[in-house]
Amino acid sequence: LSFHASSSAARVNLIFLERNARLKLFVRENSTEEKNLLLQKTVFFLDEGSVLEYCSLQEHGLHSFSFHSKEFLFSSGASARLSHGEFGGKLSRVLVNQRFAGSGSRCEANHAVFFSSKEQHKDFTTNAFHSGVNTKSDIVVKGVLQGKSSSVYRGLISIGKNAVNTDSFLEDRVLHMGKGAQSNSIPSLRIDNNEVKASHGASISNVAEEELFYLQSRG
Repeated sequence: LSFHASSSAARVNLIFLERNARLKLFVRENSTEEKNLLLQKTVFFLDEGSVLEYCSLQEHGLHSFSFHSKEFLFSSGASARLSHGEFGGKLSRVLVNQRFAGSGSRCEANHAVFFSSKEQHKDFTTNAFHSGVNTKSDIVVKGVLQGKSSSVYRGLISIGKNAVNTDSFLEDRVLHMGKGAQSNSIPSLRIDNNEVKASHGASISNVAEEELFYLQSRG
């Protein structure tokens, strides 16, 4: 699917996957270079045994303000692989919630990448709420900042009292390509059950001079 906005807009998307259904969905969003406000809410309902492959690409104009909330509701045995690319907009804010209520539900990969330059700002939040048994989540977010751009990342793994055998992982990495770039990383865990696996990691770094020389010398 492709969405092009020529002016400010608001949209709600509700997507239902019936039992044992399979869906591959690629969504591309872009807009003009005018000052636009773009609001969006997307909710996926994954019934028992359904399988989702979802990829979104955001390429709004550099004067746009983009806010997108995404909800993924997992029933028993449902699974998904998710990819998010955030490249456009003066301000881009994305919230991704995964709710694993069904037993054996899993998100094998919830991966995101963002790139900012000039004075762009990226605000990315991912939450994994585990309440069912034998659930799994794997979240990886990577970003690159140039110029005076900035970013904030917030990540939460929440495991309920009855969510035994949960396996949940969270990682984010940000690379600074300019001295004026700024970023903040706020990963967190909230665990109310001992029979689980949960971990998180975060790193913010610059390109080392030796690495830059190697890349330039190798063309």
